[in-house]
Amino acid sequence: MLHVLTAAKPKPKLLVLEATGIVEIDFTAAQTLIDLIKKCHENGVTVAIARLESTRAQEAFERFRIYDVLPRERIFRSVDEAVRTLAGTK
Repeated sequence: MLHVLTAAKPKPKLLVLEATGIVEIDFTAAQTLIDLIKKCHENGVTVAIARLESTRAQEAFERFRIYDVLPRERIFRSVDEAVRTLAGTK
């Protein structure tokens, strides 16, 4: 994903991860997600999550401190809502 983001022309400003299929997040996945979010921030890409519906996944965001790098305001009910809200932000 990072390769696609850095190689794309023009450079994207927003990445919305659609999370319907994520039912649980283990330590390794959490660390990978945290690293991705940090690298996106370093490259000026705003990250958002849409449709994080699983209670276990939501609890993992708390447990693994993902909210430390991705503010709760970046969690949306739909991809459309995320794009409409964040379009044009850095």
